Amino acid sequence: MRQTLAVIALLMLSSVAGAADQTSVQALLQQGYEIKATTFVPLSDVKANWAEASAGSMLVTLQKERSVAVCEFNWANWSSLAQATFENAELCRVR
Repeated sequence: MRQTLAVIALLMLSSVAGAADQTSVQALLQQGYEIKATTFVPLSDVKANWAEASAGSMLVTLQKERSVAVCEFNWANWSSLAQATFENAELCRVR
Protein backbone atom coordinates (compact mmCIF):
# COMPACT_ATOMS: atom_id res chain seq x y z
CA MET A 1 0.00 0.00 0.00
CA ARG A 2 2.83 2.41 0.81
CA GLN A 3 4.43 1.75 -2.58
CA THR A 4 1.12 2.48 -4.30
CA LEU A 5 0.74 5.77 -2.45
CA ALA A 6 4.34 6.67 -3.23
CA VAL A 7 3.82 6.04 -6.95
CA ILE A 8 0.58 8.06 -6.93
CA ALA A 9 2.39 10.89 -5.18
CA LEU A 10 5.18 10.71 -7.77
CA LEU A 11 2.63 10.92 -10.58
CA MET A 12 0.89 13.87 -8.99
CA LEU A 13 4.12 15.74 -8.30
CA SER A 14 5.55 15.13 -11.75
CA SER A 15 2.36 16.34 -13.43
CA VAL A 16 2.37 19.49 -11.30
CA ALA A 17 6.06 20.17 -11.75
CA GLY A 18 6.10 19.25 -15.43
CA ALA A 19 9.44 17.52 -14.86
CA ALA A 20 8.65 14.27 -16.63
CA ASP A 21 8.31 13.56 -20.33
CA GLN A 22 5.03 12.01 -21.48
CA THR A 23 4.70 9.17 -23.95
CA SER A 24 2.67 6.03 -24.63
CA VAL A 25 3.32 2.55 -23.31
CA GLN A 26 3.47 1.34 -26.90
CA ALA A 27 6.29 3.80 -27.69
CA LEU A 28 8.16 2.82 -24.53
CA LEU A 29 8.02 -0.88 -25.40
CA GLN A 30 9.21 -0.11 -28.94
CA GLN A 31 12.14 1.83 -27.45
CA GLY A 32 13.22 -1.22 -25.47
CA TYR A 33 11.68 -0.51 -22.07
CA GLU A 34 10.72 -3.59 -20.07
CA ILE A 35 7.73 -3.92 -17.76
CA LYS A 36 9.14 -4.39 -14.26
CA ALA A 37 5.98 -4.20 -12.13
CA THR A 38 2.23 -3.80 -12.25
CA THR A 39 0.16 -2.56 -9.33
CA PHE A 40 -3.61 -2.52 -8.99
CA VAL A 41 -4.99 0.51 -7.15
CA PRO A 42 -8.51 -0.17 -5.82
CA LEU A 43 -11.32 2.26 -6.62
CA SER A 44 -11.52 3.40 -3.00
CA ASP A 45 -7.89 4.55 -3.10
CA VAL A 46 -8.30 6.21 -6.50
CA LYS A 47 -11.39 8.07 -5.27
CA ALA A 48 -9.36 9.43 -2.35
CA ASN A 49 -7.46 11.52 -4.92
CA TRP A 50 -9.95 11.79 -7.78
CA ALA A 51 -13.56 11.82 -6.56
CA GLU A 52 -14.98 11.39 -10.08
CA ALA A 53 -13.15 8.09 -10.66
CA SER A 54 -15.37 5.18 -11.65
CA ALA A 55 -12.88 2.31 -11.69
CA GLY A 56 -9.64 1.25 -10.10
CA SER A 57 -6.33 1.95 -11.79
CA MET A 58 -3.34 -0.05 -12.94
CA LEU A 59 0.11 1.40 -12.48
CA VAL A 60 2.71 -0.09 -14.81
CA THR A 61 6.38 0.53 -14.10
CA LEU A 62 8.84 0.16 -16.97
CA GLN A 63 12.62 0.47 -17.06
CA LYS A 64 15.37 0.83 -19.64
CA GLU A 65 18.84 1.11 -18.18
CA ARG A 66 18.63 4.04 -15.70
CA SER A 67 15.41 5.48 -17.11
CA VAL A 68 12.11 4.67 -15.39
CA ALA A 69 8.57 5.21 -16.67
CA VAL A 70 5.27 4.94 -14.83
CA CYS A 71 2.01 4.54 -16.74
CA GLU A 72 -1.45 4.81 -15.23
CA PHE A 73 -4.42 3.08 -16.83
CA ASN A 74 -8.09 2.88 -15.97
CA TRP A 75 -8.71 -0.73 -14.90
CA ALA A 76 -11.42 -1.26 -17.53
CA ASN A 77 -9.11 -0.12 -20.35
CA TRP A 78 -6.20 -2.20 -19.08
CA SER A 79 -8.27 -5.36 -18.70
CA SER A 80 -9.83 -5.02 -22.16
CA LEU A 81 -6.43 -4.31 -23.79
CA ALA A 82 -7.90 -1.29 -25.58
CA GLN A 83 -5.46 -0.30 -28.35
CA ALA A 84 -6.23 3.41 -27.92
CA THR A 85 -5.07 3.15 -24.31
CA PHE A 86 -1.68 1.73 -25.30
CA GLU A 87 -1.22 4.49 -27.91
CA ASN A 88 -2.26 7.37 -25.61
CA ALA A 89 0.81 9.55 -25.06
CA GLU A 90 -0.67 11.20 -21.96
CA LEU A 91 -0.69 8.12 -19.75
CA CYS A 92 3.03 7.53 -19.15
CA ARG A 93 5.66 9.70 -17.53
CA VAL A 94 9.37 9.07 -18.07
CA ARG A 95 12.33 10.10 -15.95
